[in-house]
Amino acid sequence: KYLESALRGGGTLRPRASYELARLRYAEAKKKPAAQGDRLSAEQATDVLQPLAGSRRASPPLLETYALTADVWSHSVPAFTRQNLAFLDEGVGCFPRNLPLIYQAAWLNARQGFTTEADALIVRGLNAGADPAFRTRLEQLRSRLSLVNNANAGTPAVPAQP
Repeated sequence: KYLESALRGGGTLRPRASYELARLRYAEAKKKPAAQGDRLSAEQATDVLQPLAGSRRASPPLLETYALTADVWSHSVPAFTRQNLAFLDEGVGCFPRNLPLIYQAAWLNARQGFTTEADALIVRGLNAGADPAFRTRLEQLRSRLSLVNNANAGTPAVPAQP
């Protein structure tokens, strides 16, 4: 309640406090998702992420800000523009070796149909990390993306080579 009060009062929250408030809002929103398929509605996602708007310009940036944003968007109805997703690109730029963030950014881009950006993120992730589990996940995402691209082009869907 103190964080909410500080935010409503026009006070500036520090980045960590903004993150904590957004995290608490997310926990509450997940209890009662308002969209089909147990997803958050666009309004819920906006409300959850609203405290993070000011922390975007904070220095140093918090990985948690980008990770929470990606998680919220992953569990909400898809209604993102390329401009929205550019925020995650910014996070990947700040944390270029964080494979979970790279994967989520690539997945969200693919989900929204931004296949070129998704593929670039997948390549970046494959080049950045040696974690076998995330390499496998990135390769699987790349295969699914290849299937979608081939289907959209009217060519037979051929899985990418492992």
